[in-house]
Amino acid sequence: MLPAGMLREPIKNLTRADALIITRSDVLEIQIERFLEALAPLIEFVPTTQDELDQWYEQAQKVKTDHLLGTGPSRHVPHFLWHYLSDADIRMKDSAYAEMQSHRISLLRDELSESINEFKTAIRTKSSNAPIFESRSGIVRLRSLDEFESNENESSWRELKRNGDDRLSVLAFCALGNPQAFFAQLSHASKHDFDLSLTQSFPDHHRYTQSDISMLEEMARSTAVNALFTTAKDAVKLSGLNFRVPCFVVETDVVLNDPDGFRDLVLSS
Repeated sequence: MLPAGMLREPIKNLTRADALIITRSDVLEIQIERFLEALAPLIEFVPTTQDELDQWYEQAQKVKTDHLLGTGPSRHVPHFLWHYLSDADIRMKDSAYAEMQSHRISLLRDELSESINEFKTAIRTKSSNAPIFESRSGIVRLRSLDEFESNENESSWRELKRNGDDRLSVLAFCALGNPQAFFAQLSHASKHDFDLSLTQSFPDHHRYTQSDISMLEEMARSTAVNALFTTAKDAVKLSGLNFRVPCFVVETDVVLNDPDGFRDLVLSS
């Protein structure tokens, strides 16, 4: 297993492999991919009238609202991408400027795809026939604090979704050395199941108090948040504290891009 971040590291010690797994753990890459996904409909929608321009900016404002989470997961997105959300009127008047912005976005997309392809090509020179799989850290379970502490199967999240809206609004909190990694992972996953509305970080190794929980719940109530999300590391420090807003533990594990193919490879060996 070789991390994708080792693109410029020598792989001369690799002589033979039955399979290779590339671990992709670049948080900034996830942030940018997520932002580009949200930007895609706006890139396709080219306004030509004032009414269309007004509609475009309404959609752009939603993207800004979704991604401006204070110290949240999109704060490291390249500045020119943020600029794209404010320059539609300039692009209508200046075709050269519009072409320049479009070109920069295309280059960024190419860079994201080329980084992993470059690594695959380098590996192929050492092991040409071995299948290559990609892995990321992905969310595998959402369990309530009670379920987590008693090691029960997850059911509370599904119950909450059945009794609420199709997409629930969540506030994520943690006390980690790199909280942005956690928030970025949730932002990347949220397009499927929930909306990440707020984030709150505490100092690393923070000891939670009931006052902290009250503050989080007040934030949740003020923005109509349905649930709180935290990490397994934080969950062990929440025992004995009372929650009025449902709190769920986000449990992660390695997720392969082709789990069936990897299983078949293992079983056939």
